[in-house]
Amino acid sequence: MLSSVRNMARVLRSFRLDCPELSLSELSKRLEIPRSTMAKLLNTMTAEGMLVRNPANGKYSPGEKMLMLSRAILSHQALVKEAGPYLRSLAAGTGLTAHLAYYGSGEIVWTAKVAGWRKIDLYSRIGRRVPAYAPASGRAILAFMGEREVERVLKLRWKRLTPHTNVSKENFIRELNQIRERGYAIQFEEVDIRVASIGVPILTPFNQPIGAVSLAFPVTHLPAGGIEKLADLVKRAAKNIGMLSVS
Repeated sequence: MLSSVRNMARVLRSFRLDCPELSLSELSKRLEIPRSTMAKLLNTMTAEGMLVRNPANGKYSPGEKMLMLSRAILSHQALVKEAGPYLRSLAAGTGLTAHLAYYGSGEIVWTAKVAGWRKIDLYSRIGRRVPAYAPASGRAILAFMGEREVERVLKLRWKRLTPHTNVSKENFIRELNQIRERGYAIQFEEVDIRVASIGVPILTPFNQPIGAVSLAFPVTHLPAGGIEKLADLVKRAAKNIGMLSVS
């Protein structure tokens, strides 16, 4: 299984701007994979939309699914750049740590982080992945996703990241409804001990989530003005970033 996945990755890496199409023979020779094995591999990748076969010359090129993935990556890279000033403003104005995250396959990935002047014992880094049901940013995004994706997450095996992580799926569903009503999610020590966070989805004009902004703070020190004031600041940042993403 692992060898097949590795070979799929090798096939995809074979395509370049100066070599957008490759034949079965070319791929078999270039990657030193038997022709019969390569044929099965290409058939599978074509059936999954990873490759497309040109009927005119029989050669293969990246399929629509790979092109969609490339567009998604480029789009999020632009989002990270656009979000920078707002994350820095949040961190500077509150002294807290601001994050930008995106959702993928049941997980949240932090793609940008700006630390504030308050010391927070927080284990977060760009590229860190955690199950989407635990962090505030993940819940904020899932609250505005379609039922099918929420159901997919509910079918996953849930585990506690800390002793405080909510693993009750019934409570989770109720919380998603609350998040939709108030516009933000909040969690206390469910991802990191002694750390709480508020998360707000970044929405398109069609109310589709494309990421989330969050602020982390120590559970022992509630920010001045309380949760609602902090949530309003995060909402404003998320709204501004969402407007930039479609401009």
